[in-house]
Amino acid sequence: MTSNGILGIDLGTTNSAFAVMEGADPEIVVDGGGDEGYVDAGFEDIDDENDQ
Repeated sequence: MTSNGILGIDLGTTNSAFAVMEGADPEIVVDGGGDEGYVDAGFEDIDDENDQ
């Protein structure tokens, strides 16, 4: 990937994706595990009485 270019962002309802234009073709940005999608949100139940 180059350090300058066009970044495209797809903000989905469950997952999002990012791409960078490399010449005439977009290149999907992958995470460290090779996944192309990113989870939009997550949560942790901090009021769970079973937590120690």
